[in-house]
Parts: sequence; C-alpha cells; structure tokens
Amino acid sequence: MVMVGPTEESFSKNWRVCPAVHGYTYVKALLDAKVCIAPLTRNVVIDGKRYPGDEDTTRTYELPALGAFFIHQRTGYVKEIFDENKEVPMFDDAEELAEHIMRGLSDEVTA
Repeated sequence: MVMVGPTEESFSKNWRVCPAVHGYTYVKALLDAKVCIAPLTRNVVIDGKRYPGDEDTTRTYELPALGAFFIHQRTGYVKEIFDENKEVPMFDDAEELAEHIMRGLSDEVTA
C-alpha cells in the first residue's frame, strides 16, 4: 500500500509513504491508486473559538473528474451532490472507512 503525503512512522509496515506530489505526478498517483480517500478538516478551533470545518475539499471535485475510485468523509453537503449508494461511498468513522476500503479492494480484484 502506498500513501502519498504524510511522513508519519506509525503506518503499517506494508505501507510505503511517499513525499508530496504535484502536477501530472499527482494526477498519475490518483489514477494509479486502487482507493483514494477524501478526508476533511472538521471541528477547527482558532483562538479558542470552535468552527465547523470543511464540508468539501478540492478532492471532492478532482477525484470524480479523473474517474478515480474514492471514499469521501460524509457531510450534509457532499450527500447533496453525490449518491453514497451509487456514486461515492462515504464514511463517518475509521470502522466504516475500513469497510469501504476492503470492499473497494475486493471489488477491484473481482472486476
């Protein structure tokens, strides 16, 4: 498994963490991926004041435009623009995300 971006040491030994990529290399990384994930920054605190955070991200639009298989963090706004049962699987927690990842990998093997 390859993860692009983070440099944390806590990932599985089976994962390879790559440096951030840009431009065509970014597009190629997304297209080569078996599963892409669109996480959001939620519940942001700035100067002690809590803000709701993101409802969408550039990946919300980039990934379907590329035709990449992706899983999106569930928000009210994203549920309005995508059908989570037909177009884009969505998740609220790590368990649901893991289920979608395993299903996505399984579907790819049988496709």
